[in-house]
Amino acid sequence: MHHTLVFHIINISRKLQKAVSYKSNSLSLSYTEISALIICESQIQISQMELAQKLQIEPPSVVTLIDKLENQKLVKRKPIIGNRRKYQIVLTALGKTKIENLESHASKIEFRIRSSLGAKKTKELLRMINIIGSLNLNPEGGEK
Repeated sequence: MHHTLVFHIINISRKLQKAVSYKSNSLSLSYTEISALIICESQIQISQMELAQKLQIEPPSVVTLIDKLENQKLVKRKPIIGNRRKYQIVLTALGKTKIENLESHASKIEFRIRSSLGAKKTKELLRMINIIGSLNLNPEGGEK
C-alpha cells in the first residue's frame, strides 16, 4: 500500500505511544492505562462514564480498566453522594507517583523532539497538530 500522510501520522503516534508506555520499566502501564491516570489526575471529579468518553472506549472496557488500575493500587472508586450506581475515580498516592514518573519520562522525550526540531519547527508542528486535531476525520462526515 502506498504510504499516505495518514499512515505516517499513525506510525509516529504508535512510536510515541510505545516510547511513553514502555511496559518493560518501572511504569509498567499501557498507553490506555497511562491516559486514564492522566485524565483522573487532571479532573477534580470524573465518573466511569465520563472516563470512558474521554478515552473513547466502551463503558464495559473502562470498568475492566479501572478494576486493573484499582488492583494495582493506582486509583480508587469513591461513591458519588446521591447516586449509588456512580463512582468518582481518584488517584491514590501510588497513582500520583506513577504520574510524576511518567511526566519525567515524557519530558525527556519531548526535550529530544524539541531539540531535534528547534523552536521554529516545533511551533509549526504544534500549529499543524492543532489544525489536524480540529478536523472532522470521520469519512462519513458524522461526529469527530
